[in-house]
Formats: sequence, structure tokens, C-alpha cells
Amino acid sequence: MNRSLGQRSANEYFRAVSVALAVLSTVVAAAVMGTTAHVFNVYRMQHEKNPWWLPYIPGALNSSGTKVLIGTGAAVVFLNLIFVVASLAPKINIAARSTLHATLAAAVALISAMLAAAAVAYVVMLNKRLDHQETLETWTCRFQTDVAGPNLPNLSNTYSNREFDRLCKESRFGFGAMVAVLCFQTFFLLSAVGQWVTRWSEPTRRTKESDSFSI
Repeated sequence: MNRSLGQRSANEYFRAVSVALAVLSTVVAAAVMGTTAHVFNVYRMQHEKNPWWLPYIPGALNSSGTKVLIGTGAAVVFLNLIFVVASLAPKINIAARSTLHATLAAAVALISAMLAAAAVAYVVMLNKRLDHQETLETWTCRFQTDVAGPNLPNLSNTYSNREFDRLCKESRFGFGAMVAVLCFQTFFLLSAVGQWVTRWSEPTRRTKESDSFSI
């Protein structure tokens, strides 16, 4: 009986850890989405008229890495919210059904981890490319300390690089936070596997206990 109680507590522990990691991933992924969306929005609003965004050199700046981080952050938030709501909502309460809860946890964690890993690898690849095409991160970080000109102290941000320092930090935060999301989702997946192991080992152990009592 003590073993059975221990088995149930282990399964409940893995369920609680899974929900906690999903919530944490949702918060961090939302931060990724927010910061990188701000970077892209500034670029979108200024790149046609601000000379610091090289409007006269088509294709000089690559914004696809920033877009991927935004999209991946949104996807991770969506998937993890589904899991959290399904786990905590009283009318759904899949936490009471161990197999279904473990299956949904594994699916959400695996898909989210794959998306985060792909996003991280893609951004690293873009930032390390040697074909002289800058990304929004590398460009803003390269010129974050430059000024628009000593004779133009009142130049509007629309025509200067005064926001580059902030945009550089936001871009780097977005990438680093996505790495954190990947770590959280990996631990989430391991927790889901733990749910599966404790769930399916319980009947086997009960059978062995029954046999020992019958003997």
C-alpha cells in the first residue's frame, strides 16, 4: 500500500512539474514575442525613410530571424496555454486522467521544443553568415553607440540610430529567452516521459504485489 501511495505521489509530482514548466515557458515565450515584435515594428516603420536602415540598398538587412522568433514565441504560447488550461480548468480536468495528461504534455513539449530548437539554430545561422547580409540584431548592435551627427543634436529618432542600443538589447534578449524556452521545453518533455513511466509501471507493480500476496 505504501508503494502504491508513493507511485501516485510520483505521478502527481510529474504532473505538477509539467504544468509549472508550461506556465514558465508561456511567460518567457510571451516576452520573446513582445520584445522581438517591438524590434520588427520599429524597423517596419522606419526602414523606408531612416538612412540608418539602408533603404537605398535592397536586401541589405535580413529581418527573417526576427520574424521567426516572433512566430515561434506565439506558437509556444498557444501550445502551452492549451496544456495549462486543459490541466487546470475544472470542466476539462485532464489531470485526473493520467494517460491523457501525459500524452498531451509529451505532444506539447515535443512540438514546442522542436520549434524553439529550429528558431535558435536559424537565428544563429543568420547571424554567422558571411555573405555580408546583416540581420536586425547584428546591424543594431554594430552601430548602437554611433550618433547621427554632431551638428544635428535635435534629429528625430526617425532619422537617427538613437534607438539602436535598445533594439540591440531587445534582439539579444529575444534570442537568449528563446534558448531558455528550449531548455524549459526539454525539461517539460522529460517530465512528460516521467509521467508515462510512472503511469505504465503502476499496473505491472500491482500485478507483482497481487502475485506475492497470493503466494
